[in-house]
Amino acid sequence: MGVNGLDVAGLRPFDLVIPFTIKKGEITGEVRMPSGKVAKPDITDNKDGTVTVRYAPTEAGLHEMDIRCDSLHIPGAMGGGGGGWGMA
Repeated sequence: MGVNGLDVAGLRPFDLVIPFTIKKGEITGEVRMPSGKVAKPDITDNKDGTVTVRYAPTEAGLHEMDIRCDSLHIPGAMGGGGGGWGMA
């Protein structure tokens, strides 16, 4: 880890806590990078009605993340319809 939470490439890891009321089902995620590559975020069930999604980018620019439960988008999750954020 470098300075101010940035990794050595100057990119900031991303953590998102999502309220999640569905008690069963497989939670998966997918991150689309600016280059078109796809990566899998780390998803942890916090056992308190939330999940934590962690992703450490490897390239700068606009990323899109989809979070799903049993292959269906989770409404309100970052990407329930394709949410995006930028990495400087």
